[in-house]
Amino acid sequence: MSGIEELNSGQRFKFEVDYIISLLKLINGGNKTKDDLQNEKGLGKNKIDAFSEWLRISEVVTYSNQEFELTKFGKTIINLKYNYDYFASLLLYKLSRGKENGGHFYFSKLINNIFYNYAFSLNNKVSLSNIESEILNYKDEIGVDENSIIKLANQNLSTIVDPDTGFGKLGMIKKLDDDEYEVYSYWAEPLVCAYIIYDQWEEGSVAMKIDEIVSAHYNIGRIFFMDRDTVMGVLEDLEYMDYLSIETTGGLDQIRINPKINKEDILEAIIDEV
Repeated sequence: MSGIEELNSGQRFKFEVDYIISLLKLINGGNKTKDDLQNEKGLGKNKIDAFSEWLRISEVVTYSNQEFELTKFGKTIINLKYNYDYFASLLLYKLSRGKENGGHFYFSKLINNIFYNYAFSLNNKVSLSNIESEILNYKDEIGVDENSIIKLANQNLSTIVDPDTGFGKLGMIKKLDDDEYEVYSYWAEPLVCAYIIYDQWEEGSVAMKIDEIVSAHYNIGRIFFMDRDTVMGVLEDLEYMDYLSIETTGGLDQIRINPKINKEDILEAIIDEV
């Protein structure tokens, strides 16, 4: 396994939302190299390498000729730094969009393959032992020993539930005690959902099935644990805002996006809205 694949499976330093934003501010202010960031933040080489990889996975930067540049998405995150629900939900999506799509292995499996299955059950609680057991079902995909898998799964789980340094304020996963978690639906902002739908849109496609938006891996229903009724409410909002059209007559159950709009336009609209 290459160095990048190993880091993508789980870094030695866990993802921290505020730390990522502080690094983006430094890069935006002209600190373009790893040495610049290391000097400004007083980081060791291992930590700056790990957080450089987190920046890449989050798609907030590009890295070329040993210099970072903010992407359009990264510039948007900086502009949203005081609007937690917007920037946190967007970053959670990037981390959870599947390793094959550039996302993070553990975030993707925990959100899409484990917690999602408990969000709609009568008992929406899951024990840590069950989480650890279920994550081991995917051990062949990363090729590391079971103890390392469990350790790294717990590290990334702590970020998902941490209200101070992670995504806990979204309220999706709540830690009840050392061995139990509770899973809740999260109603993401319509424009955040629009960005994700456009990002998930396959090039050349003319329509997307609503069932896919509700339950397909990495789409809004699965990422935020939203049922069909909730998703339909979001889609109706977006139709009113002219980002898409809903087609449910004549046996159809799909949407079409606005061909005059792209996902970068949606990022601009998010900044304008907040």
